[in-house]
Amino acid sequence: MAPKRSSRSNTAPIKKSRPISSTSNSFTTSDLDVSYFTKDSIDDTNIDTLIDLINDNTHSKADIIHSKYRDINDQLRENDHILIQQLQEENERLQQKIEELNYSNEFTSPIRKNKIRDIDIDQERENISFSFDLLELMTGLKVINYEENDNEIQCDIRQTNSNKNIWIEYQLIINKLDTKQINYIPKFLHDDEENEQNKSNLKKLNKLLPDYLMEYLSFPGESLAQFYSKVSKALNQK
Repeated sequence: MAPKRSSRSNTAPIKKSRPISSTSNSFTTSDLDVSYFTKDSIDDTNIDTLIDLINDNTHSKADIIHSKYRDINDQLRENDHILIQQLQEENERLQQKIEELNYSNEFTSPIRKNKIRDIDIDQERENISFSFDLLELMTGLKVINYEENDNEIQCDIRQTNSNKNIWIEYQLIINKLDTKQINYIPKFLHDDEENEQNKSNLKKLNKLLPDYLMEYLSFPGESLAQFYSKVSKALNQK
């Protein structure tokens, strides 16, 4: 009699499937557009297409971080652009203000009715010098030195006759505390006598000038024009 065989089933054992772990390497249904995954669509789709669909619908943390970084970078660049534009506008405004201030620096000229700008002052000096030369030609009078201190003003003057062949040099001193009086000093008396031209001129002056012009004197300030006329008359005697 044959031995009995064990009553084991010929069917293969069924292995229990492991649950899908919800770790960082997995995805959940919230990460997918599940509307596509119907029974009919899955049956009609191969495995590669399903994988592509899963990848397309899965958003990793890296994607989110990269997207946020891109948005922040775009915002920073926009802020930089706005700041640069504001700085450029402010620079233009300040430059315009500087130009306006330069034009507003004006000075009074002794030969003009209107004020002049500081950028024209060099040319104005030449104009003033020309005006003084013109006055010298008309009057024979020229200021050859000017000094000023806390107490007085000193003007060295050279005055010539109409023929320009006789001259007198003198100094007028104006006291700042008492401008009513002007002091006259005949500097021509101390000219270099070794100079032949000065010696010849001094001889002529001794003959032409009145005695009061040969010594120190004081006269009222309002008589200055009269003083000039008397000197001019004496120098132009025939």
